[in-house]
Parts: sequence; structure tokens; C-alpha cells
Amino acid sequence: MPGIEKKVTSDILVVRKINKNLYNKFRERALEEHRNIGDALNEAMVEWLKKQDARKKLHIEEILNLNGIVKTKEPVKWSAEVDETLYGEST
Repeated sequence: MPGIEKKVTSDILVVRKINKNLYNKFRERALEEHRNIGDALNEAMVEWLKKQDARKKLHIEEILNLNGIVKTKEPVKWSAEVDETLYGEST
């Protein structure tokens, strides 16, 4: 992944506010796969960053294809229609 160094290591890193149950499950899974926790955590962080980057790359076409987006064939003056609904006939 661009911008992430391949082998930057530190002997000790302290992280606060880690959910202990989540950490224990993560640790257990890493050990089941014969991996050290540091390598598994590095992989998880890289994957999380990739996922965050992908979210930022949504294009307008993708947004317009989402369910719930109103599309009309003709231009609509939504503001005028709302005013008419709320206040009666428009001027």
C-alpha cells in the first residue's frame, strides 16, 4: 500500500482503550494461525486503511445508483413544490 513502510518496527508499543475481549479473540486467532500478534495487527491495520481509502473514492455515478435517490426525466423545481405544499399557491 502506498505510503506505508514495509518494515518499520518498534520493540514496544503501548495502545490504550483496547477492548480486552476483542484483543483476546484476535490474539487467539493469530496464535491458531501460528502468527505473532504484531504481524497480524499490522495486516489488520493495512486492510482497514485500504477499506477507508476505498470509501473515499466513491464517484458521483455510484452515489446516484444508490437506492432511495430520486431521479426524474425532466428538471423539477423541488423548492417551488415544497413552498406550494406548505404555503399554498406559489407566486
